[in-house]
Amino acid sequence: MDYVSSKIWQPYLMVMQTLFSEASEKGASRLPDPLMAPVSFLGLAVMPQLVAPALNHVSWPEGPSPADRIMTSIDAILVRAEGHA
Repeated sequence: MDYVSSKIWQPYLMVMQTLFSEASEKGASRLPDPLMAPVSFLGLAVMPQLVAPALNHVSWPEGPSPADRIMTSIDAILVRAEGHA
């Protein structure tokens, strides 16, 4: 567990918190707390993988694919705020 914390989790948090802090300062992130943003972002990547087996049994109506729906959610968080370069 120490290896995961020191070699994977802490470096990930350091890099992502810096990125989300800069994005927040420039108005390019819709996540309210840059310190929690890396966890939210990771959830966007991990949760679809965790629920994919259950979703495979659901009959979706015509429309965007599950991947497109997930990417729309991610884009909504990362898209630059209007009026910011």
